[in-house]
Amino acid sequence: MLSINAQLSTVDNYQHILSFDPALDIDSDEHKIDRYLETGDEQFMPMKAGEQATVFTLRHLTGEVRRKLKDLIRSGGQDKSRMHQFFFEAAKYALVSIVNPDVEVKQGKDGDGHPHAEPELLERLYSQDNAIVEDLGLRVFHEDFQPPKKS
Repeated sequence: MLSINAQLSTVDNYQHILSFDPALDIDSDEHKIDRYLETGDEQFMPMKAGEQATVFTLRHLTGEVRRKLKDLIRSGGQDKSRMHQFFFEAAKYALVSIVNPDVEVKQGKDGDGHPHAEPELLERLYSQDNAIVEDLGLRVFHEDFQPPKKS
């Protein structure tokens, strides 16, 4: 029988901590980035004592945006530039806010009316360290393109 995920929500936002945030205690036995990406559970991202990570709030992608991004990947095969473009676009459509430090995330809409962070901010983040945008895009991939999480 076909299993339909009635739990998928494009309304609920979720939080993300970069896998290389300097506040993370990467030497801890609890630090498990793969489990964090699978579950979104911050217990797998322990912090150093007294430290706070930068927190990115992301929104789930709409079905139409997911289809556009899937088409982007399919059209490029294994081309690395397509993967970078996918991560950039996924982060652009998902990014809602950044806290610690507080960064204003101006929102715009594409030609089809889908909300997204202004590309200038993503360009600045990419220029600062392209791994920031790639890490955000990878989290969006795990949230919106993977089979539903098992409870």
